[in-house]
Amino acid sequence: MTWYQSAAAGGALISTSFNNVSVPAATWTLLTNTFTAPSTPNLAYQFAIDVVLGGTPAAGQIWYVDGVWATSYVTSQQSTVVSIESPGVWPGEIWPPLGTTVLA
Repeated sequence: MTWYQSAAAGGALISTSFNNVSVPAATWTLLTNTFTAPSTPNLAYQFAIDVVLGGTPAAGQIWYVDGVWATSYVTSQQSTVVSIESPGVWPGEIWPPLGTTVLA
């Protein structure tokens, strides 16, 4: 998760949060994480989800990511859910994303 300031404050990168996990090969695996936005010295205004395959993958390795979403909780708003639009359909080319739609 990458945290940013508001555009009015310059939109600068504040910090990143991450959780390294290992998953079994050839098995769909549900992963969930909870991150807390930084509050000082810069209040986080927006974030980006960064899904990264670390290390040095073997030649020809295929890695799929499906159903990436975020829900935010703040005092003035219950939650925000965003859909990420892909350029193709599964199992074809789905990256890079074309855009997002705020659902709630």
